[in-house]
Amino acid sequence: MLGYIHALAKTGLSSPAKARDLVDRHLTDLVILAATEPPLGESQIDCVVAARRAAILDYIRWHFSDPNLSGSSLAEKLGISQRYLQRLLEASGKTFTEHVHELRLDRAFLLLSEGANKRVSDIAFEVGYSDLTNFYKHFRSRFGDTPKGVGGSSPADRSQSR
Repeated sequence: MLGYIHALAKTGLSSPAKARDLVDRHLTDLVILAATEPPLGESQIDCVVAARRAAILDYIRWHFSDPNLSGSSLAEKLGISQRYLQRLLEASGKTFTEHVHELRLDRAFLLLSEGANKRVSDIAFEVGYSDLTNFYKHFRSRFGDTPKGVGGSSPADRSQSR
């Protein structure tokens, strides 16, 4: 551990925040490597990749309503390239944008179906859409109806009707 700290000090990171983020990422990887017993045939590197993917998906889940959330901003925050972020998410079967839209639309659907006394535009902005036309297009594509037409049906009802 002391060798790691000395090596880190030699890199000359520009700010304490960057150093803290780097140490945080490295320690997370080290803990995962030390604490996990990979299944037969799976390497510890695969476990680290899976943990990084899980961290990305968790971050998206907690920040999807931020209209400024983007693949490039997340990659920068995590200290990885945008291409590596894309490759990590490929195994999940969805792109970064698809994950974000799914969470935003599910939340919007929930708010609309609860009968919240909010305008559709307010809900769209609340869940992270900055463009109302884009929201309507994605909503209709996902649920087969306009936001005003969702009424009291549940997301399960909507997904079965597609």
